[in-house]
Amino acid sequence: MSNETKDSGLSRRKLVDRLLPKQDSGPLIGLLGTTYKLQSDFFETDFLPTLLGLGAWDDRSWTSRVAMEKRLAEVEAAAILVDGKQYSGRPRSLRVSVHPVTPDGGGRLHAKILVRVHANAVRLQVGSANLTEPGYRRNREVVADLVASEKAPGLAGVITMALDQMEEGLGAWPESAALVTRQARAFLQNLKRIPQEPSEWFALSGPGRALWQTFLERWPVGEFIQSVTIVSPFWSDEDGADAPVAAFMTALRERGLAPGGRLRLLCDARKANNDNFQPVLPPSFATFDPSPFQIQAQAEAVDPCILPEEYGSDATGLARALHAKVILLEGPTSSLVYLGSANFTRRGWGFMPGRDSSNIEAGVMLLRKGAGRTEIAALVPRTAGEPVILKGAALNALALPEAKEPTPLWPDFLEDVRLTPDPTHPEKAQLEVVVTPTRIGGAWSILLGGDAGAWAWA
Repeated sequence: MSNETKDSGLSRRKLVDRLLPKQDSGPLIGLLGTTYKLQSDFFETDFLPTLLGLGAWDDRSWTSRVAMEKRLAEVEAAAILVDGKQYSGRPRSLRVSVHPVTPDGGGRLHAKILVRVHANAVRLQVGSANLTEPGYRRNREVVADLVASEKAPGLAGVITMALDQMEEGLGAWPESAALVTRQARAFLQNLKRIPQEPSEWFALSGPGRALWQTFLERWPVGEFIQSVTIVSPFWSDEDGADAPVAAFMTALRERGLAPGGRLRLLCDARKANNDNFQPVLPPSFATFDPSPFQIQAQAEAVDPCILPEEYGSDATGLARALHAKVILLEGPTSSLVYLGSANFTRRGWGFMPGRDSSNIEAGVMLLRKGAGRTEIAALVPRTAGEPVILKGAALNALALPEAKEPTPLWPDFLEDVRLTPDPTHPEKAQLEVVVTPTRIGGAWSILLGGDAGAWAWA
């Protein structure tokens, strides 16, 4: 794994800092990203200027916008895939293609992947952060930053694995995205690779590819599992035959869960009246009973406090919301970790009964022995407050999740909306709407603002 995942210096606490271009990588020539949410103003006024090395950005200045367009003109292809149900607009620059994706089965495109092709390197960033300002500047996120170059070709195989799975598992593949993957493959194929025993894997899960199964297949056969740590900001209710934690522990028991082992659930934090932090979990966890698995279980709040030195001033009252997703299994000699986009929910980890409507998720799995175990144990964030012992009566000790506001929906049948050149009038553009007719359940219409009018189809 790249040393990018081990750097915990204060200068690297904000994910946006990892976007700064490295001189030895050369100019950016291709960009491909997937995200659950896209905050278009952040993407255009913070993400892209940082990625392109443009420095300070003034959205009201034509000089800043011209500089960006000139730099984007040097990028051969730039594509962003966003979950259709979360689509709420696109950046103004038409040099970046944005494609809403609506997976079959009712799941979501929840993967957070960033592929950057440079003249002298290919970078793959996989983690928990959406392309939003909270994701890159404020939340507590986790990310694997993999780099392959002529000087360091060791991760070329993992990056190639990611490209293979993305092309296979993300459905309709826009041409701009295909161009970026071709750029990346052309560079990676020319690198000299040293054969080695695999201990790092990329995993793209979704309908038909349950994440929990893929993860447990990497655990060494015959070794006991002594400790399980699950870090997640969002959780499904722990009830029914498909309750995620119980189903996961059942699967672990079949693979060697040691009696007397430990289960830690690390959650978002909420301050209680006594200034203590409580873990945030659905109410069904208050009655969760770990005794059938012969283990001890506890819930812990991830410390939301921001260190003053991170901002160079008083950070009192500031907090960092948990958005990282990490699963860590530990045995006598081995440690296996997942870090990525999947919350520990039915849709995230594939604990779905009947028709599979799992989300499309992306992550990296690392298996370590010896001294390397310390590296991945450091991915588990520090906690605050007293642990809450889970043994069937913990309601008053837990904080309950807050209700969420509904978000605008991109219709399931709508595949893409884009401006394309008018073949009869090259100086003009036409609006092209791509739909899947079998998904249309009734009348629908498109309304353009101003005096353009409206069109309707049945």
